[in-house]
Amino acid sequence: MKKLLFFWSLLAIAISFTACNNDDFNFEFDEEETCFLPNLTPISHATFLKYAEGNGWKHVSTYEINEDGSVQNHDHYKDLIGGGPSSYYFEKDTYTSYYWLSAYPADAYSEVVYTYLENGNRIGHINRFNDNFFTKFQILSINENKLQMIEHIGIRSNRNIYALTTYKKMSKEELNDYRENFVNREDLKHNASFAFNSLQEFTTEMFQDEIAGFGWQWNYTYEIDSDEQTYTEKSYYTNQDEATHYYFENDSLIRFFQTENGVFAHSKEPYTLLFDAPPYRLVNEATNDTIYLLSAYGMLNVRDKIGTKDEKPVWGLSTFIKMSEDKLKQFMKKYATKITNP
Repeated sequence: MKKLLFFWSLLAIAISFTACNNDDFNFEFDEEETCFLPNLTPISHATFLKYAEGNGWKHVSTYEINEDGSVQNHDHYKDLIGGGPSSYYFEKDTYTSYYWLSAYPADAYSEVVYTYLENGNRIGHINRFNDNFFTKFQILSINENKLQMIEHIGIRSNRNIYALTTYKKMSKEELNDYRENFVNREDLKHNASFAFNSLQEFTTEMFQDEIAGFGWQWNYTYEIDSDEQTYTEKSYYTNQDEATHYYFENDSLIRFFQTENGVFAHSKEPYTLLFDAPPYRLVNEATNDTIYLLSAYGMLNVRDKIGTKDEKPVWGLSTFIKMSEDKLKQFMKKYATKITNP
């Protein structure tokens, strides 16, 4: 009798993960094209942590949400080549994502700091580029065994892609297996050879049309190892204030930076475009400081000097996002102090 009861208990749990019909949901998109479920049952942060904190959550299914709010019936990751789902571990203000990193390849994990908004059961962070809240997850339901949510799973044709995702709580053995066999993405070594050549052709006309006349806000910087052969995906700067941002003109650039004394300042310096042959670069002939242009497909990718060690330059692989006019005005106001010789 006990064996029979145990069997029916397992069967009930299995059915709970598969019984929900995708047609039961009517999702919508707001003016920022963020997917959400209207009339959602509120889940407080405390309630979420009651079930989620300290537990691992293993992927069960992912069904992409269409632009009209309907849900596809084919699992997004079934037969998908070159990608796969994530599983998660939650703490009070961080979550760990476990996934297959096909580009390396390796089983990797990343830790992310998050904010929980009780208005909408949303997990995410403030987007530093437009100051809006970026929603990674909207929690639909959670209990001792099952987590269901709307999840941002990527971008396609400049459109955010969302999915209805379901996870089941890991056993302690499963969680330990993830922790023992997945490596921190920041510890993986990547080939840096591409950073010493340009990934696309640059011309003076292209530079003047697409790069000059715009502000460029720092996104991330990875330090290139001293052998100039490898780098790791560990951010060199911990926040926006530590980094340098740029505004390019046709024959000069403005750097936005924080001084050693904590003053937010800017400096203007001349440069020469050397676009005769790759690597394409901007050179300050007085100081010999050089910014190497790698690519500008929507974002600006460069190799720039981020420090000095043993009298040799420390190179960074940096990415910048084009500023809006309002964002540039904010930077001009924040970094108002002018420094002649930084």
